Amino acid sequence: MTEDELERLMDGYETADLLDLSNYYPLRLNDMLFDLHGYAMQVCNEGITTNAEKMFDLADDLELELSEEIENLQRLLKQVEKLTELRPDYETE
Repeated sequence: MTEDELERLMDGYETADLLDLSNYYPLRLNDMLFDLHGYAMQVCNEGITTNAEKMFDLADDLELELSEEIENLQRLLKQVEKLTELRPDYETE
């Protein structure tokens, strides 16, 4: 990793943003997110590049997992929407 690449990471990425999201995902994704945060802290905050490749590999893996999760949620949403569209109009008495 070049000095310019490292500087771009250190200046352009806030690692705390990863932790802010951790309450919204299933446990396996949280584990990946915490691991990614650890690597990002080393690389982006401290400038230690020994785990930079692991950080980017894990980011790729997490991106794939999240894409699959989004697809699953979209399918679930479609099913729920089908049901709610069939709701009759109830009049309150």
